[in-house]
Order: sequence, then C-alpha cells, then structure tokens
Amino acid sequence: MFSLDAASGARCNSPAPSVRGFLRLTIALLLIGGMSVLAAQGMRDFHNRSEGTTARPNALEDFAIIGVHRSFRPFPRNANINVGFFLPTAPNNPPKTVFVEAAELQNSFHYLMRSKSSIAWKDGAWNVFAGWPTADVIDPLGVQSSNLGILAGYRIDNRPTVYLPVDVYHDDPKPVKLTYTFHFVTGQDLQTLDISVTNSNNPDVNLKKQLKCNTTFNRNCRLYAAGSTQAFDLDDMSSKPAGEYTLKLLGRAPGVTMPTSLSIVFYHRP
Repeated sequence: MFSLDAASGARCNSPAPSVRGFLRLTIALLLIGGMSVLAAQGMRDFHNRSEGTTARPNALEDFAIIGVHRSFRPFPRNANINVGFFLPTAPNNPPKTVFVEAAELQNSFHYLMRSKSSIAWKDGAWNVFAGWPTADVIDPLGVQSSNLGILAGYRIDNRPTVYLPVDVYHDDPKPVKLTYTFHFVTGQDLQTLDISVTNSNNPDVNLKKQLKCNTTFNRNCRLYAAGSTQAFDLDDMSSKPAGEYTLKLLGRAPGVTMPTSLSIVFYHRP
C-alpha cells in the first residue's frame, strides 16, 4: 500500500497505519525477547573474572552486605572500571583468598561479577582490580553505575570475612571522599537500626548511631521495608588507627521484641 507525500505530491513507500503498528509491535517484541535472552545468559568466563547473570535466592537473610565503598566515581558507558583497595598483611601471613564482587543494589537483571582466585595480589599495599570493561556485560544489560554495589575482602580458613573498603573509578584514581558507605539488604521490615563500630585493640574506639522512624505519629512505622536496599555512612574515621574494626547492625521490626543483627569485620586504612 502507498501513501501520498503532501509536500511533493509524489508517492512514497510509507506503510499504512495498520502496517506501521504491526511493525512497531514486532520490533518491540524482538527487543523484549533480546533482553530476556541477555538476562538469561548466565555467567561468562573472562581472564580475570566471571561476569553475567545468575539466579538470586528467594529467601532473604536478615541482613546482607552488598557494597562497602570508600569512594565511588560514576562511570559512563564503554568505560574500564578500576577497583582499588588496601590489602593488609595478616599476622603470620597465612594463605588467604582475596575477592572482588559486584552486584546490583536494586536487583533488575540478576547481575553478578566475581574476580578469579588466580589473581596475584600484593599484601601490605594498595591493589587495583582492573581489566573490567563495561562493554562486555554491564552496557548490554543496561546496568547503571549508580545501581552497582562492590565488595572486596579476604577470607582465611573459617575465620570471618574481612571486608576492604573500595575506591571505584574509571579515569581519575583520586578519591572523591573518604567516608565509608555500607550498602545492605534487609530481609524484614525495620523500625530502628542501631549501628556501632568497635576495635578490640583500642577500647576508646566506639562509634554509635541510631536510625529510626517517627513512632510518635505511627507506632508501627517502618524505617526500611523488607527486601529493600539501604545505605548509611560512617562518621569520618581518618583519625582512627589502622586495623580491623567490627561493625554491628542491630535492627528491630515494628511490634517485634526480638531484634535481628549482623556483625562484619572491615579493615580501616587511614
């Protein structure tokens, strides 16, 4: 079918409205189908990491840490992400497993990245996880830098994981700030959240804060909804000595007397 071009009076091969609608629907279905295939692609193997999409467990933990950032510079498409962190030398220098992981803060595509254990890291020094181009998986999926949580840390035998706050950048390695930001998912509604930081080698270090909703207007109010991803900043620790610190989260749900808690260890390097 042809239509008449009003400006020239000539005929052109422009499809009729019904045909155009069919074409739009076909293109939309192809795009949706392509996104579904991409989202279901699974994990891909790269020289320094595994990256892709993976199923997430339906049952949520009380708390799950998904990002510990010191500095995070937003990155554009077609960027090469760098993750810097300080790796301390553990007493007696036992074998350790060092890792860098990334996941979405708000889960949309089930994105996941895990560094390979074969990477050679340097103890007692600043390390950089590099060679992570967004063009491989992040850009095709459409994951935004603002929706990415990154963890670095190490494990020794059955001891608790020690998390290492990261500096994330793609061009300028200079940190934009030096305040630790912790991103976490809560498995239940929370009305209050108590946050404390201690250091076993320095009893004078005892940072505390409490976050809560206004129970004056609603005694069953929610500070955070179950299944949501939240974040908080620690007070400036630049004056605190280097070493391992314990962060404890203590949350209480509306109308529930038994609190839920999580303790993690992180390494502070001034």
